[in-house]
This record gives sequence, C-alpha cells and structure tokens, in this order.
Amino acid sequence: CGSLDFGPSDSESLASLMATYDALGEVYELLSPDDVAARFPQFKLRPGDCAVYQAAGSVVYASLAVATLYAAAEADGAAVCEHTRVGKIELGEQGAVHQVVADDGRAWRARKIVVTGGGWTNTVLKASGLRKLPLAMSNEQTTYFAPRPGSGIDHSAAAMPTFIGHYFDDTPRGFYGIPAVRGGVSGVKVAVMNEGEALSERPDPATRDFGINRRMLGLAREFADELFPGLNASVVTAIRCIYSNSPDFDFILGEHVEHSDVVVGAGFSGHGFKFGPAIGQVLADYALGTDEVLDREVHSGKFSAARFSPT
Repeated sequence: CGSLDFGPSDSESLASLMATYDALGEVYELLSPDDVAARFPQFKLRPGDCAVYQAAGSVVYASLAVATLYAAAEADGAAVCEHTRVGKIELGEQGAVHQVVADDGRAWRARKIVVTGGGWTNTVLKASGLRKLPLAMSNEQTTYFAPRPGSGIDHSAAAMPTFIGHYFDDTPRGFYGIPAVRGGVSGVKVAVMNEGEALSERPDPATRDFGINRRMLGLAREFADELFPGLNASVVTAIRCIYSNSPDFDFILGEHVEHSDVVVGAGFSGHGFKFGPAIGQVLADYALGTDEVLDREVHSGKFSAARFSPT
C-alpha cells in the first residue's frame, strides 16, 4: 500500500524524513496537494502542504506478527511463558549469574537479563533495586471511521497508503493511521498523537479507563472531516492503548547505567512495534557482546538511557 507522510511544505519533520531517505538511498516521491488528490483521492491536503510517498511502506498485522515471532523463537529453543508477571530481578555482581523471579514463585537464572516491559518496565527495575528510566505512561486512543456511502473511493490497503500527518511543527498535534485492512477492525484508523491522559507508573488493566475519550475522538473527527473526503464522520469503534514515552520520544536501548548485565528496551513512544525484529537484534547484540547489527558509537549516543539526567 505504500506510506504517505504529509504536512506543511516547511515542515522540519518532513525535511528530516527526506534527508533520512536520501542517506539510506531509499526512493521516494515529493507530491503536491493536486498530485495527492489525483493519485490518492482518499486524501485532501491543505493548501501549502506537500506529501512524501514511499512505495515500500506497508501494514503489519500485529497479532499475526507476534504469533509468528513466538513460533520462530520456540523453534530456536526459547520457552514462551504467557500470563507470567515478573516481580523482580535478583542481581549479583556484574558478570555473575542473576535470577529473574515471577510473582508465582518460578525463577530463571542467566548472566544477562533483557527487560522489555513496556509500561511496566520501571516497576521491574525499581523492585530490582535499579534506577528507574524517565518514562511517562499515557492512555491513548485509536479511532476507526467508516467510508462514506456512495463516495466511490476505495479505502482498502490495495488503494490507500498508510499515513502520518506532520502537523506538529506549529501545533502540538500530529496524527497517523492505516487504511481498512482485511481481517482487522472495520474502517480506516485515524489516531491523534500523544493526547491521552497520564497513567500511573504501573498501569493496572483492572482500573484503567477503557471508555471512549470524547476529547480525543473530537480531534480525530476534525482531521477526518477536513482531510479525508470519503470518510463518514460516524465512528465504527475506538480503542484505548498504552504509550510508554521517553522525554524525546526516541527509544531507550542498551545496558542499564547501573548494571551492565541488564539490557533494557523501552520508551517506544507509540512507534516501536514496527521496529520489533531490528530492536531484537540490537538488544541481542548488547546481551551477547556481539556486533551483528549494532553500531555501538551511534546507539550509545542516540539511544542510551545515559542521555537523560538521573530520575
């Protein structure tokens, strides 16, 4: 389906995206609002906007992707322990054998521990006597809109690209979404970035609000009404989800600053899933002391938790 990033022509984030594509040798197209309307009638850009289209963009089916990765890990000898909450890590000296302890009393011993606990990362680190990471949890929302009856516009992944609206240079809000996909939630996904209410350090599924946030719904509807002429303003459904945000919205990857035998992957800030296999390779390099994909100089500067002041 490809990917379409659009926003004001002077957008710093769009300029940064094109610079990244250029540095990697990726092919992309710079489109005007008229170009977009002719090629992708699902969108109606604002005057003065531009768009960057990259044909290799696609949709990842999350449940299928996770199940496939689980199966691949098990085929390589890993044990997947579902519905198991880790309470703490019992750490020895660096280089020693450490122990991961679950709430049900089971334990596993290893010389390297990789922590990728999402919204629960700091709960595990704190219980293990390690400094917490500067993570802020928020309760976000994704909204799905139905195509307008009789519009004649195809909103399927065969015709419509994934999209990101880069309107955060002059306002605090950008948005993103995906076309209607077979086997997924019916409708086109439109979600506003980082507008959810703050959550506690250990988000509790039993008490977290799963109801529709009307303010975020209104923001998503504004974007849908203005920029998607073939969508109906009525909502098919809205789904809440947890973001685990770092202060600069970049990932936190690498060894914990207080114990090099603990490797952390956190702060994915709502955009980490699509990088899952690559992040796994990076964390494996840290844990195994290898350099298969890891450029330590680059990663230690950009993604290390040491870039933030202690909390």
